[in-house]
Amino acid sequence: MPHKYTALIVEDDPVTVEQLTRILEQTDLFTAPFVCSTSAQALATLYEHSFDILFLDIELPDTSAFEFLRMSSNHPPVCAISYHPAYAVNCYDLGIEDFIVKPLAYPRVLRSVGRILRNKFSQQEAPGLQPTSWPISKLPDYIYLKNGRQTERFAIDEILYMESYHIYTKLFTATKFTVISEKISVLEERLTAYNFIRIHKSFLVNLAKVTNFNANTIWVNTLKLPIGGVYKAKLQERLKAVVTR
Repeated sequence: MPHKYTALIVEDDPVTVEQLTRILEQTDLFTAPFVCSTSAQALATLYEHSFDILFLDIELPDTSAFEFLRMSSNHPPVCAISYHPAYAVNCYDLGIEDFIVKPLAYPRVLRSVGRILRNKFSQQEAPGLQPTSWPISKLPDYIYLKNGRQTERFAIDEILYMESYHIYTKLFTATKFTVISEKISVLEERLTAYNFIRIHKSFLVNLAKVTNFNANTIWVNTLKLPIGGVYKAKLQERLKAVVTR
């Protein structure tokens, strides 16, 4: 029977709990995670059980994650999660192994899991943790993105392209556009695993939606998008791989 890891999620937001639970299930590396919504529940759970990794929300209803860690003398390696990137510095000062900005994405969580478990096993190959065993087909077919004060779910195959919009990004489907509260550079990192590629400083395109292209232009249906000079070489390699499949 393949080795399975154990995880404790300390998070009071049910949407984030659902996202993280599904991601861990999709890795096929973990048993069903334990979930606590307060630091008090988490402290009691840690007293009774041991875990390989702890996913910890920074802002808990009864205390902060930093205070929780000071109270917990025996906890597993920690991956902190938050909507606020500014917490990252405090996390690393406290020896927290990794910090992920919400909403969570499968590729980013997977990288964190691999890094933390390898460190936990003293740089040796952790049991069952082989990157070549993580097929791309296990990526979820949707992504959660922040739209103003709410987090919205988008089907990957419905996204045509994205356009930089100051410090935000416009996400276009066939029927509408939505302003996402993220810079296009952040979305580029999150969506690379889904076959999206930056073609211009202002545009990120779903390669599955490209209908025509030449040296300077990409068409998504009837829409023409320019190819930026600094992106041409990498884009040509990707397009060549797609065409020759």
